[in-house]
Amino acid sequence: MTSGIVSALGRTSLQGLGYQNFIQTDASINPGNSGGALINLKGELVGINTAIYSPSGGNVGIGFAIPSSLANRIMKQLINFGQVRRGSLGVEVQDITADLARAFNLDNNGGVIITDVEIESPADSAGLQAGDIITELNGIKIQNQHDFDNQEGLFELNTPIDINYIRNEKHRYSQTKINAFDRKEFDGKELHRLLTGAHFINLPARLKSQYQGILIDEIKRGSLAWNQGLRSGDLITTANKKEITNLKQLKIVLDKSRKSPVLNVYRNYRNYILVLE
Repeated sequence: MTSGIVSALGRTSLQGLGYQNFIQTDASINPGNSGGALINLKGELVGINTAIYSPSGGNVGIGFAIPSSLANRIMKQLINFGQVRRGSLGVEVQDITADLARAFNLDNNGGVIITDVEIESPADSAGLQAGDIITELNGIKIQNQHDFDNQEGLFELNTPIDINYIRNEKHRYSQTKINAFDRKEFDGKELHRLLTGAHFINLPARLKSQYQGILIDEIKRGSLAWNQGLRSGDLITTANKKEITNLKQLKIVLDKSRKSPVLNVYRNYRNYILVLE
């Protein structure tokens, strides 16, 4: 057992990691300690050790742990559903730069500005528009895109989401909720039996200017999806001749299909037609 101090909270921008809201500590965390407990002097769990900053591979006194409150929410989802079910508001956002703050007459650079709203998304039903500036989600202040992504990734499905935002220099409030169709990732078996073994995600914002569709980011070799001819990195662009831009659209199309679904797949700069059977 080792002891140390917490030197920072809410740390982000760690390369190679997804949702980020880390506790930074100088307690000795070494390779192999990931998943171990970070406790306080009362023996209470405060975090789950996750990563270290180490130019040499050894401990240099900078470690990172997932807060226990976040780990607890993820644990409950795994127990209840067997997977983490992350929802999406259906917006693309970016940080507020000094130039944007001046253009919108903002007092500071806090918040994120909406650059795009998906049709029929939770954000669309809440009345949000491109150009709106989100400042709070469920009472949590949003300072930048990292804050937004972290908070969005924790939304519970089918529960109210409070949104505070600015439009035309006026503070506004709206409420919405995310249902099962609005998730940003699906296991293939939830979409269609023959897609079991693949994991689908909405296309990351950085790729939407170049591509259209949904992405297979992981696939198990030898699975039903693999045997259908799908591979990691494939883009599904249409299903049953309908254009697909998000997982919600794909699920609706496949749920309605009584015949063998037909997918258009974009791979290595070429398009393929795949019939699931």
